[in-house]
Amino acid sequence: MKPLKLKVRFLTPAFLGDAEQKGVWRVPPFKAQLRYWWRFVYAASQNHGVDIERMRQAEGELFGAASGGSGYASKVRMRLDCWRVGNLEKWDSAKYGAISHPEVGRS
Repeated sequence: MKPLKLKVRFLTPAFLGDAEQKGVWRVPPFKAQLRYWWRFVYAASQNHGVDIERMRQAEGELFGAASGGSGYASKVRMRLDCWRVGNLEKWDSAKYGAISHPEVGRS
């Protein structure tokens, strides 16, 4: 395994919250963001002619999967070190529009 030390900066809003919808610096939501963007890069590398099953297989081999009768452990290991508060304390929905998540507000 090759260790990498990366400095990450988000240029767009990223939901990295917990179950109470509070921004928290934790590995699972950060890894979910990484996995999400991996799909975009994968699709671009295939000229957007993606075979979904092949993509899921490749994704599972890298990030781990529990489906299909045989599970894979994730090859991606990460540890988050420090959190630096950015400039945005509250989203200005009047200026930029509201951001909603389909699971927020469910009972």
